[in-house]
Amino acid sequence: MISLKNMTRIFIGLAVMLALVIYTIRYYVSESMLKPERFLIENNFEQFKRGFSPLDNRIINAKAIDIYGEDSIRLSAYYIPGLHNKTNKTIIGLHDLGSCKEHLYTMARWAQERGISTLIFDLRAHGKSEGEHFTYGKKETTDLIKIVDWIKQTKPSSNIGLWGFSSGAGIAIQSMAKDDRISFAILENTYLKNQDLALSKQEYVPKFISKLAFQRVKSIINSDDKNDPVELANQVKQNVLMIHGEKNQFLSLRDSKELFEALRSKNKNYLTQLRLDTSCNNLDYKNVNYNKNSLVKYFLAYNIFVFLLSFSY
Repeated sequence: MISLKNMTRIFIGLAVMLALVIYTIRYYVSESMLKPERFLIENNFEQFKRGFSPLDNRIINAKAIDIYGEDSIRLSAYYIPGLHNKTNKTIIGLHDLGSCKEHLYTMARWAQERGISTLIFDLRAHGKSEGEHFTYGKKETTDLIKIVDWIKQTKPSSNIGLWGFSSGAGIAIQSMAKDDRISFAILENTYLKNQDLALSKQEYVPKFISKLAFQRVKSIINSDDKNDPVELANQVKQNVLMIHGEKNQFLSLRDSKELFEALRSKNKNYLTQLRLDTSCNNLDYKNVNYNKNSLVKYFLAYNIFVFLLSFSY
């Protein structure tokens, strides 16, 4: 029969082992939050069957540029002028976590055909941009402000808007709160808190471990809850169109509506995609071609994008 003393030792040993396992898992989960898998188009030919370049994807006159963001990180970008100079609008495209600028080709082509210029770029630690860590808007907002600087220097009369997808939508809100040179934004599949975004990408990890991991992330990137989209929403006065999939499995529709209500924008509109039957991960330009049921295809079909632009003249 095991004595009480030995049982206590066994219990303590098992507790220590469990703590070490949790600590180790926490470490690796936090690293995956900080260092999303870098999507490189040359390794994913099946998604770019037409080719990798803008011209291969029927975008003309695209200019490959490098812009230097926060802490001199090089950001890889394409500037794509609108055809026939029909408008003074320039849209900055913001892709989702783990994606890349090339996933925005279809949006850029659609805009170009309507005379709207676009600038699409790889977020830091994504695609061909430099950077080791994704910082949940802490440094990405300054990167974006540097891009706004570049557009204003290149095309001073530009009326600048943002089109953000999931993490890109969160960065858009954070940036609009800091830079009133941004006139409007289209936000797809948003979230209240940066932790919500991080946890949405860890579906197979127990939530309590993911939350512990994100505490480590915040410590490393020197961020706090004041940088959450919901905390900055009351500083956003620009025109906003927000869209969310009703069946989004990872980012809450209720939270999206709460964020929408928190915006101070006088001209703001909210849409849900009723026919959406896929997860958020399938909406963020993982496929370069729009699917008939995709959020953006639905969005463009009713010309809501043009409706939003009309607010910004």
